[in-house]
Amino acid sequence: MRIAILGLILALLTACSAGPAYQAHTLPNGKEVKIIGITKMFSTNRKNKWLILNYQTDLPISDASALGKEADEIWVYFKNDAEQAGMTEALIKAHSPPTGTFIKKTNSYGFAYKKLPDGTWSRVGG
Repeated sequence: MRIAILGLILALLTACSAGPAYQAHTLPNGKEVKIIGITKMFSTNRKNKWLILNYQTDLPISDASALGKEADEIWVYFKNDAEQAGMTEALIKAHSPPTGTFIKKTNSYGFAYKKLPDGTWSRVGG
């Protein structure tokens, strides 16, 4: 029983002291981006597919205009990843820093990009 309790305490301490849930990456323009992950997502009919970059921002999630500018700065470099992956649609999703001790909560806001027939990319919507 003592070993189980000690193991549980050790696991909790390790979880609480774990580093950030992102990997810092510096873009060629000098801006640091805290990347949470990059994933591919496919629609159930396989007609649509997206490359999604999730990152942690220091900007307020309520400031859509500033987030849009930040996403566009990131897009200049992320576009190459989307093209190399053969995607015609991509999403950059900003997340607030997580809050909470055991259950982490975060808010997010995303921006979609679509490759047009002439080969250029455009932000769709907001």
